[in-house]
Amino acid sequence: MSQLMWWQRPREDAAAIIGMQRRGAVLVAAAFVIACFVILLMTMPSAAGKAWSVVFLVACALQVAILLLAPGDPLPRGWACALLTLGGVQAAVTLPFIPITLPQPVILGPLTGAAAAAGALAGVRGRFGIGCALVVMSLCAMGVWSAVNGETFLHGASYGVANIAVMVMAGFFARVLRPAAALIFRLRKQAARQTAIEAAVSATAAERRRQLERVDTLARPMLETIEQAGELTPAQRQEAVLTAARLRDGIRARGLDSEKVATAAWEARRRGVTVRLLDDHGLTPDEVAPVFLDACVAALEAAESGEVVIRLNPADRPVFASIVAVSPAGAHRREYDSCGAII
Repeated sequence: MSQLMWWQRPREDAAAIIGMQRRGAVLVAAAFVIACFVILLMTMPSAAGKAWSVVFLVACALQVAILLLAPGDPLPRGWACALLTLGGVQAAVTLPFIPITLPQPVILGPLTGAAAAAGALAGVRGRFGIGCALVVMSLCAMGVWSAVNGETFLHGASYGVANIAVMVMAGFFARVLRPAAALIFRLRKQAARQTAIEAAVSATAAERRRQLERVDTLARPMLETIEQAGELTPAQRQEAVLTAARLRDGIRARGLDSEKVATAAWEARRRGVTVRLLDDHGLTPDEVAPVFLDACVAALEAAESGEVVIRLNPADRPVFASIVAVSPAGAHRREYDSCGAII
């Protein structure tokens, strides 16, 4: 399947629906421009006309670039005016070098073809009026050229009259396609929003189930003990405090909620160390580097007293995480990147 060119951003308009942003469209347009240029080179009777054909080639290429690549829907007014200007340039650099006595349908083909193609595509890009103006301008230019060379205005204009049919078809096409394209992209956005909502609801339900399972696993035995014993012993009170801290860690520090960190924090608190685990990044344990989790375990196991604070920083911070250990000997702080390496 054709893909977007590497420098393009996807647009949400009728032109995108029919593939005007695709690589194939660029190749077809390039082939059309080159064909027009070759026809001019082969049919122009004078060397000056052949030289000015290069300007025609550049003007056609710029029109193609605007129609295929310019952002915005409808096409911004500045780019639309540039299309008209380039259409005038095409007529100005070709008609003066074409004698009225030559077989006009062939030699005028690039001029009329470029006007019809640019006009039709301008209609698809939401500038049908500009497209019609391009075709009318080419008709008038050929009419004036014919009149200046001794023929009637209608004689010259008749060579491009078929472009009117092209614009009528382009108008109907754009009238049907553009509302359909808008509806397609609107429905696509609604579907994306609905999918995001469903994913959020599913994630919330999964987290709720996980927390209920944690409460059931950790808190139920203690609650049953409290119910049966009535008054707790000092050891049981300590166990209740440790259980509450473990549950709190699972809520406040989801990214640090691995078994080995939880066990190390439990034992450190049992020794009297104040442990604070914080996750301001909103990660899961699988998204945290194992090397950093090992560093957390080492810091908790090394602490005999004081306080240990382990924090996963918000996503917009340059430092991924930090471990601060405070003891009677002093405070020690280490910062880590997302790979678990010390900064």
